[in-house]
Amino acid sequence: LASGLHLGIGADYFFGKKETTVNFSQPASVSIQTQPEIKALPVRIFLSYHVSPAFYIKGGIEYIFTECSYLYRLTENDTWQEWSGKADSGQIGGLLGLGFIHDFGRFLSVFIEASGRYAVINDLKGEGIYRDSTGLEYKEKGYNLYLNFLRR
Repeated sequence: LASGLHLGIGADYFFGKKETTVNFSQPASVSIQTQPEIKALPVRIFLSYHVSPAFYIKGGIEYIFTECSYLYRLTENDTWQEWSGKADSGQIGGLLGLGFIHDFGRFLSVFIEASGRYAVINDLKGEGIYRDSTGLEYKEKGYNLYLNFLRR
């Protein structure tokens, strides 16, 4: 845009998933399974300013696409209960960063960057489902179901 001032666009992809099962044998055979998962895709536009050829600062805004899902399952002997759901949302956030670039020639550069983001992810919209071994199934659609199920 000008000497030392650059406009950029970018995207990242974050994914986290963890499955845990805990088994108890006394006083009854009980198993507890949890499987939370989160995905986030921040898409950003930013300005970077090179204070010197080797050092820059940057700041920008981003829109973050977020999806959360969960599974909680309690099994006791031959009976079980299960809570599962999926919800998604999109929110606006901001980012700031500092970076250092070292050129090793015309076609090779190494850079180190530290950046931080801030966004509040809320208004998750989706569906939660309760099932059990008796054949009962209950579905609930709406906002913040993931958070509501966790509060129960």
